[in-house]
Amino acid sequence: MQGVQIGTPEQSEYDAFQRFLERAYGHSRGFFLRHYPHLNRREQTALESSVIARLDGEIVSHVGAFPLNVVAGGTHIQMGGIGGVATLPKARGRGLMSRLIEEAHALMRRRGDLLAVLWGDRQRYRSFGYETCGLKWSLALTPRSLGREGVEPCSVEEVDPSDPAVTGRVESLHRGLAFRVERPYLRLLLQKEGVRVFLGEDGYVVVRGEGRDLRVLEVVGLAGREAALISGVIHKTFANSATLDVIPHEPERAESLLAAAARWSLSPQGMFRILDWPRLALALQPSLQEKAEELAPFELAIGCVDGDETSVATLSWDGEQLSVTGGRHGNTYVECRQEELVARLLGGPFVSPRGLGAVDKLLPAPLHIPDLDHV
Repeated sequence: MQGVQIGTPEQSEYDAFQRFLERAYGHSRGFFLRHYPHLNRREQTALESSVIARLDGEIVSHVGAFPLNVVAGGTHIQMGGIGGVATLPKARGRGLMSRLIEEAHALMRRRGDLLAVLWGDRQRYRSFGYETCGLKWSLALTPRSLGREGVEPCSVEEVDPSDPAVTGRVESLHRGLAFRVERPYLRLLLQKEGVRVFLGEDGYVVVRGEGRDLRVLEVVGLAGREAALISGVIHKTFANSATLDVIPHEPERAESLLAAAARWSLSPQGMFRILDWPRLALALQPSLQEKAEELAPFELAIGCVDGDETSVATLSWDGEQLSVTGGRHGNTYVECRQEELVARLLGGPFVSPRGLGAVDKLLPAPLHIPDLDHV
């Protein structure tokens, strides 16, 4: 497109970049610094996660591809979170968003990301290969429901999120979670606008909300004390309810919370897209291995059809070890569109009657991205 340049923001235009984002969304000055301080750092390494379009030298469109290092049990998945998708009104209708999303995919592949995730409109982003998937339970806890389960509130105190001692305590407890997102900028994460941190001897609770209904962004407790910690926060803030997400892959942590829930619903984790199928299959090997022990030996090559390209990974189980290799091996081969494969992998909607044979019994693979880490 004539006059359009694609690149990343320079440090010298950092302030102009922030004004562009605020204008594109119609937000107040400093909105993104207040709500996403960990993503909007001034250093060049942070700016390199953004792809922008300049029209006659002016920033008019942006897509962010922010690093997310996800730990899921014994699995580590390097991902990219798409966020800050914005175009100025005067530059809309020129295909800039589509071009920048493809550039963001290329950036993430160069970086070595295996999956991309975003939170947005399904119809809008399915055209870019994303599908809504990943399962979590959304729970609502009330003083009555907690009391009926005999949950007594822990003693908690609201603390200053900017206090280094608070950051250290949260970081130490968070690091012990089997399902988490690594947080190199935890200090900034805890200073997001509206975030409140409560500490107790048994753990911590991070919430958002000032009224009668709190949103629990994260709770980490020792010896299954999560429900008691949330009860303590409800008691301290005079709240009517607290909502939070748990995943079925952590039954020890989820059991007391599910029992104490006044109501629950099943929700998706987000919209996901596979960026590198063979390497993703290899990364998922530890979690798939855990579920394979009761299966008979098998070998299955799975092709991931992404546009005009097909990548293949072969999963083999010999009764003792699950191995994953790139390429097509053995006699059994199944092909899936990328959108269907990611839904099968993480748990989501698909209508194809053709399955993945024994591999279906290993799925969905566990994954959790807490609200606090959304981009």
